[in-house]
Amino acid sequence: MKTLILFGILAVAMLSGPAFSCLAADQKASEPFTIRDEQTAIQFAQVVIRSEFGNSEFRALKRYEARRDDDEWIVRGFRTKKIPKTTHGGVAVVRLKSNGCVVSVGYDI
Repeated sequence: MKTLILFGILAVAMLSGPAFSCLAADQKASEPFTIRDEQTAIQFAQVVIRSEFGNSEFRALKRYEARRDDDEWIVRGFRTKKIPKTTHGGVAVVRLKSNGCVVSVGYDI
């Protein structure tokens, strides 16, 4: 629970900046933050999904997958625990930069 609250605060801070920037132009990070693993990418994406789509949609997603693509994490949320044969009906997709900035949020159809 503490981890989810921490990520919630971090996501609100990230989303409240201009154009989803993580740091203001005059700020410098003392040590750059990096999403290093799938678990962290999924936790970030869950905060974004809850914020964008609400609690009912967040609870409807039963399984998450995350994969790294160069400097971005692509996290998908599925409505079933089993791997679906097709993804008709939509899959929640959150694209995150490795530094935690949100690139996009939506659904693949």
